[in-house]
Amino acid sequence: MPVFERCTELPVTAAVAYAWHARDGALTRLAPPGLQVLWSRGAFEERHLAMRPGFGQPLWHIIHEDAVIGRKFVDRQVRGPMRHWRHEHMFEPHGPDRCLLVDRIEWEFPVPPVGRWLAGRWLGGMLHRMFVDRHRITRDDLAQHAQWEHVPRRSVVLLGCGSWIGDAVWAYLSTAGHRVCRYTGLEPAGTQRLEPADVVLDMRALASKPGKGHNSEGLDDVMRTVRPAVHVVATQWPPQLQRELPQSDTIRRVCLCVGVVVPDRAGLQPSLPQVRGPQPWIALQDLLGIVEAAMCDAQWRGSVDVAAPQRMDPRELPALWARPRWPVGPRLGLLSHVASESSPEGQALQRFGYRYRYPDLAGALTCLASPAANLYNFNE
Repeated sequence: MPVFERCTELPVTAAVAYAWHARDGALTRLAPPGLQVLWSRGAFEERHLAMRPGFGQPLWHIIHEDAVIGRKFVDRQVRGPMRHWRHEHMFEPHGPDRCLLVDRIEWEFPVPPVGRWLAGRWLGGMLHRMFVDRHRITRDDLAQHAQWEHVPRRSVVLLGCGSWIGDAVWAYLSTAGHRVCRYTGLEPAGTQRLEPADVVLDMRALASKPGKGHNSEGLDDVMRTVRPAVHVVATQWPPQLQRELPQSDTIRRVCLCVGVVVPDRAGLQPSLPQVRGPQPWIALQDLLGIVEAAMCDAQWRGSVDVAAPQRMDPRELPALWARPRWPVGPRLGLLSHVASESSPEGQALQRFGYRYRYPDLAGALTCLASPAANLYNFNE
């Protein structure tokens, strides 16, 4: 039976890594674009999930079992496209404050023996590409969360879900342990009601097309109901909101003026501005860390430009994410000139001591690259 295994060192304990995977939002952070979670029932250790890998794909029913809290859990297929599927997530202590994340998958295709070898080669390569992304995201998220582990968890009202940026913000903050209520606009999603919270996080401008802005009517009613201590607003660059936000003794306000957001995986389509010439940009992973820092650090106030240290020309980049299956890596050298211009916006984060995960464009674009097919760990 074919077996895939991948191991990565994480900068946290096994218990912290397990808790991250057990929280709401972990599946959203780790799942490839296009995966639909139809329903989820039960406690994490015995959870049933129904998923659909893509439009027109067969239903996949997964159950969590054999869980050892803080050390491992197993996903097993109950019904779906595979004859056998067992995915074991293991968290092994590796020193006083580190651990090893080990993913081990056993599978069997419902095909004749002649086709199993070819099918196994194809799936092995796909799993390698998928778990390179998953382990990178897990490692980066946990490293950024660790900076704020001493800060009490916040209750957050998040405006602007439904876009890939808004959903990523929800998933990122949820896996950090914050309690996040999602809203697509100014109305709650599902059956949630508007209740008092510590933070109002408004990401609606990043969910709209460049230059369109968003409707701010009703926001005052939200603020009066929620009564937050922190109000963080994200707007597209060039800024469409008043750059100097009124501060008060009861509410700390932060306006994040965000450049072009570069996705953290292939298959996600950014909104490119119509303005010509080099533009400020930021990697999604850094944007998520900046949002958490603006929530948790009291020195973040007023208007803040959210951009990497160098600019890019977004007109030269769409081909990279328009064809997510192309190997991007070999083409990065041709784009080295894109981010050669220094960005004055990128200097704004220095006063807060923020450390970029992806300060240069080439590093951010490697998240979109497809690793070579012969690199995966595949055993018969």
